[in-house]
Amino acid sequence: MIKGYVIEMLGKGVEIGYYSAKMPMGITNRDFVNLRAWKASPKKGEWIIFNHSVKHKDAPENKSFVRAISIRTGYFLKKIEGKPGVQFIYYSQSDPKGWIPSWVMNTVGTKVAPQIIDTLHNVSLKYKDWKANNNPDHKPWLETEKKKKKKHKTEEEPAADE
Repeated sequence: MIKGYVIEMLGKGVEIGYYSAKMPMGITNRDFVNLRAWKASPKKGEWIIFNHSVKHKDAPENKSFVRAISIRTGYFLKKIEGKPGVQFIYYSQSDPKGWIPSWVMNTVGTKVAPQIIDTLHNVSLKYKDWKANNNPDHKPWLETEKKKKKKHKTEEEPAADE
C-alpha cells in the first residue's frame, strides 16, 4: 500500500475511502475510491466488511495512477463454535484497468493473495496486545447506527445530468 485514508464518513459503519497500491516495476500504480460499509455482530460472532468503487469530488483521478475499480470486495469473519479462531472469507471482483501482463495477474492470484492471508493471520495473533497500546477505546467497527445515506455515483452508473 502506498496510501490509504478516509475521504468522508457517511455515518457509523459507512465511509468513502482512498487506497493506492504499488505495482511491479514497469506497471503503473493503481488507486481506488471505495464506499465501504461494515457491520459487527459480536453476539453472533460475525463481522462483515464490503466495498465498491464510487466517484468522489475530493478524490479526482491522479495522472500518476490508473484508477482501478472494485466491483465488489469484502471480508466475512465468523467465530468457530468451541474452537479458537474464525472462519475467514475474502471475496474480490475487481477490474484493475489499464495494462497488466498476464504473468502479473497469475502471480497475484497464486502467490500474493495467499501471502496476504498469511500476513493477516500473523498480525491477528498480535492484535489484542497491539490494540491495548493503540487507542484501545476507538472501535468504529462496533458503531453501526444507521444515518441518512448520501447518493454517490458508481463507475458504472451514469450521473443524472449526463
